[in-house]
Amino acid sequence: MLPLAHIGIVLFVASLLYLPLIAAMVGGILPDIVDKTLFITGLAPCGRFFAHSIFFGPIIAGISFLITRRKDLSLALLLGCYIHLILDMRYFLPWFYPLVQYTFYCPPIEIRPDLIAVVFEGIGVLLIPITFVLKPKIKHLKKLLIRKRKRVD
Repeated sequence: MLPLAHIGIVLFVASLLYLPLIAAMVGGILPDIVDKTLFITGLAPCGRFFAHSIFFGPIIAGISFLITRRKDLSLALLLGCYIHLILDMRYFLPWFYPLVQYTFYCPPIEIRPDLIAVVFEGIGVLLIPITFVLKPKIKHLKKLLIRKRKRVD
């Protein structure tokens, strides 16, 4: 998947869940940043390595929580990492690495988008401005829901 798909979809979902958008966005692109960098430097056998496993998100979220003590930031990072994995599901992913050993097939890194990648990239491009247009409205809705909850209590 291409970066704007990861960013746009993660931003939109994070805004609906009232999570910090920047942290979610970082979590959404961090697996590619980590694994592609390790692959290019020769430290990983493939462009989808440890950061594309289910263990990377909780590790990053845990480190974030230890540093900041903010659950919302940690959850946003975790959400971004897991949405990234969902969007990359049509490609090889070492889901349980390092607990399960995989035979890594690693073609050279190329940008050759197919129709599905182009469609998701378009969705991501559309969701980025939509997220920022809707964010004030979503915040207003959250305030209304909190007021109603306080009245009931």
